[in-house]
Amino acid sequence: MKVVRGARHEFLGQIITFKKNGTFDLDMSSYLREAVQEFGETMEFAVTPARSDLFIIDHTQPLVEDRRKKLFHRLVYKLLYCSCRGRKDLQVAISFLTQRVESCNEGDYNKFRRLMHYVHTTMDEIVTIGIEDVGLMRTFFDASYAVHDNIRSHTGGAITFGIGVFCSASDKQKLNTKSSTEAELVGVSEFLPKVLYVELFLAAQGYPLKENILYQDNQSAIKLELNGRKSSGKRTRHINIRYFFVKDLVDDKRITIEYCHTHKMIADFFTKPLQGRLFRALRSVILGRISVSEFMKNHPNMSASKERVGN
Repeated sequence: MKVVRGARHEFLGQIITFKKNGTFDLDMSSYLREAVQEFGETMEFAVTPARSDLFIIDHTQPLVEDRRKKLFHRLVYKLLYCSCRGRKDLQVAISFLTQRVESCNEGDYNKFRRLMHYVHTTMDEIVTIGIEDVGLMRTFFDASYAVHDNIRSHTGGAITFGIGVFCSASDKQKLNTKSSTEAELVGVSEFLPKVLYVELFLAAQGYPLKENILYQDNQSAIKLELNGRKSSGKRTRHINIRYFFVKDLVDDKRITIEYCHTHKMIADFFTKPLQGRLFRALRSVILGRISVSEFMKNHPNMSASKERVGN
């Protein structure tokens, strides 16, 4: 066992550097460089990890040969490790590609190739993580309704203490829902255990939370989470009671739910392959370039932007 002291540490492909202002930088460029070299193709410039058609599967495309299938499998899971730690901007593309490792076709491989081009373009990006207020934890949650091939929704969540996102999720839902409201309610119920784990971990270290805020941009979902069956109508009465877990937490005052306008919903980044200005703005928050408070205060209204991925 090797003990290292000081401000700089290397651990499993991560270079962690603690800074005097209380933040730390996380660099995984050498790990990504190995993946790019193993990929072995000529690299091009790519500004996003995926095009807007990421979730669309072309079943007419032929399957790739065994050599490329193995390479696809190996590198996708190599990047999965990276996306769960330092490079969360890869997470949406990786979430989709991990579902295609057993039946990778030419269309899937082209999406993988685009991701590798983006990795090469942004290889030297360094993530910054820090805390503005150790007593204030903010969670952003969103869902894209029925975007997958089997008409299932995709959920995204992000937990932050103000500088960078240290915990996030980008997952295809495991059941079909009948509305965007139901998709959000199901998704937030599945994501909340991560929030509770962080709350309990911090309390065990002597840092109990003063505020634990969950932000959503769906008003109907918020009403169901606050009121339970009292806010159910004909379209939501069928929802399984297990997905009202969030209401118990609200009643126990362990979490507060607040509305967040769609164009400031950070978790939107993890629900779909965004493009253009919106991608760049949210990526800056997730990688710690600007603080969450600064983003929430100064970010311009992009609700009418054409760059947002449609249904």
